[in-house]
Amino acid sequence: MPDVPTLHVEALGDAGPRLVLVHGSTAPGWRTWSRQRALADRFRLVVPHLSGYPPGPRADSIDYEREADAIADLLEPGDHLVGHSYGGVVALFAAGRAEATTLGSLTVIEPPAFGLAAGLPATRRLMDRFERLIAENLEPRAFLERFLFLNGIAWDPPDPLEGELLQSTMATMVERAPWDSEPPLDAIRDAGIRSMVVSGDHSQVYDAICDAIATRLDARRGVLPNAGHAAQMDPAFNEVLSGFVMGSG
Repeated sequence: MPDVPTLHVEALGDAGPRLVLVHGSTAPGWRTWSRQRALADRFRLVVPHLSGYPPGPRADSIDYEREADAIADLLEPGDHLVGHSYGGVVALFAAGRAEATTLGSLTVIEPPAFGLAAGLPATRRLMDRFERLIAENLEPRAFLERFLFLNGIAWDPPDPLEGELLQSTMATMVERAPWDSEPPLDAIRDAGIRSMVVSGDHSQVYDAICDAIATRLDARRGVLPNAGHAAQMDPAFNEVLSGFVMGSG
C-alpha cells in the first residue's frame, strides 16, 4: 500500500466543535464549502484538500481509500465529519477506519457509491454514462462539461480552463472511480457513529443511494427539495447540519 498522502488543510474559527469538511470532485476546499464559512462563529472548520487538488501538486492518480487514510489521521476525538459527493465516499471509508470514540457524528451528501442502488435500471444507465466518459479520454473542459451534466449541475465552464479549475478538473479525471466502492457501513453502524445522509431531491439514483445508506446506518435522512447535487449550497443546509451536530435536529 502506498504511503498515506499529506493533505493541505485550511482552518477557520476558533471556538466550538470541529467540523471536518471533505470536498468532492472538481471543487476543492472552500469552492465546495463556501456557504459553510458562515458556521465559523459556532464551529471550528477544518477543510482538507484531497490529493492532486490545488494548492497541492498534481497527482497521477487519486484513490478514495488512500484519501480516507489521510482524513482518518486528521480526526480528533469529538470531530464531526462531513463529506460531499466523492468526499462523501472518502468520509464513509474514513469513518470506518476511525476509532469508535473519535467521531461525534458523520454526515454525507450524495456519495456516488452506485453499487448501493444497483437494483435500479437508472443506476446502471448512469454508471454506463460515467464509464463511457472516462473511456473517451476527452480534453479537460469537455470532460468537465459532461461530468457536471451527469451530476445534474447546470454550469457552463469557462473556455479555456485555467489555473485552479484546470488542475481540479485534471484531478477529477484521475480519481479512482467510486461506482463499485463498498463503504464499510457495518463498521460504522457497529461503532455507534451518529450519522446523517442528505440528498438534494433531483436524482432517483442518488436518492436511492442515500436511502440505502440511511437504512444500513439507522441514520437521519435529510432531503432538501430542489437543492441538486450540491445540497450544502442550499440556504437551509447550515441549520440542518448544525442542528444535527449539536443534537437538536
